[in-house]
Amino acid sequence: MRVLLINPTLGEAYGQERAMHQLGEELARQGHKVFYLGEYIVGDFDPLGGYALVPGLSRSSWTDRSGKTPLRALLSTIQCVAPQIIHLHDALEARLLRALRRHYPTVFTAHTMAASCPASTRLRKASVCQSKAGLACLFADLHDGCLSDFRNLARKVHALESYRRRDRELKQLPSIIAVSHYVADTLVQNGYAPERVTVVENPIVVRAHASAPAHVPLFVSASRLVKHKGIALALEAFASIRDREWKYYIVGDGPEKGKLQKLSQSFGIDERVHFVPRLGQKQLHEFLCNATAFLQTNIGPEPFGLTVSEALAIGVPAIVAKLPCFDSRFENMRGVRLVQAGSTAALSLALVEALEAKLVLPQIAKHSPNTIEVIEKIYQQARSDFLSRPQKRIGALSINGQSSLQVGGG
Repeated sequence: MRVLLINPTLGEAYGQERAMHQLGEELARQGHKVFYLGEYIVGDFDPLGGYALVPGLSRSSWTDRSGKTPLRALLSTIQCVAPQIIHLHDALEARLLRALRRHYPTVFTAHTMAASCPASTRLRKASVCQSKAGLACLFADLHDGCLSDFRNLARKVHALESYRRRDRELKQLPSIIAVSHYVADTLVQNGYAPERVTVVENPIVVRAHASAPAHVPLFVSASRLVKHKGIALALEAFASIRDREWKYYIVGDGPEKGKLQKLSQSFGIDERVHFVPRLGQKQLHEFLCNATAFLQTNIGPEPFGLTVSEALAIGVPAIVAKLPCFDSRFENMRGVRLVQAGSTAALSLALVEALEAKLVLPQIAKHSPNTIEVIEKIYQQARSDFLSRPQKRIGALSINGQSSLQVGGG
């Protein structure tokens, strides 16, 4: 089968991109022809069947005039690939989604909360954030500031309308893949048909295994540096045990980096806190091999927690905030120390346990569960549903010379 995987970012940027490329590798091993389409390449990228870049793919807006939308370039590029199935790994703008689902069998994987939340996160467990998203998000924003990335009310309303249009198109797709039961639950609560939502956890691929711990106890966090990841809480906890010996490495980039650096300085621990730019998967796993523990100190829910799973598979224990989806995925799992989310005292206690070698070591993974058969069945069902309906064929679409089509690898 000719499979086209679409995500605005290609490469090893973060968990979502890693999961997509691991899927592509496994599909190729099973004999499928795999192609990639995105807008940017970040970090290491090894395309298999080939790839294409379409400018504007992630920046498209429902208010764009026809001359600005990347729709024509997108369809022209896809015609070159002639896919038998399109697998979206991010929710594109509504007009792009509509065109894809009308002309090609298309499925979507919800890696994040973007499919059920205009702010791509859910900051509270019991609030309007756990029910249908919409104008009620403006009231949640008054309390949580979850729409603070949008500078004024007009931009917030624009974002909500963009979300509404995109949400309407996603609900028309024959199959939605959720990476965890928590993501699936939020989708169903937000109006997605339960029979169209399938939970398929991301594959866990290990590129290295734990070795001897570092001479100085080493703690590692790896994530995009945004508020709900809770890195500030970790710094506060480390400041409370500054009398002990430790090092803390924060791997990743993001808008909170400058604030976090200043915070570590204000706590007087900046000489022991090191900020490391984003690493590729193999580099990150080699880095984790010497860690005393991996930290995931979120103050807001997480859809899957890929790096936590990878650390455990490598053989490194993890200290994890007890909130969705961690509270269900990692409950009673060997090697995981769940702590009260948002509690500096609880996190400090867990750090001391790690320093005193009281954390239980995880079972090193021998292999990752094979999910490819489930994915193939979803593809086959989507194709069957698509081919059983009246067809709308695309006319000849020439490639726009300004679309900067780039194809590589075949």
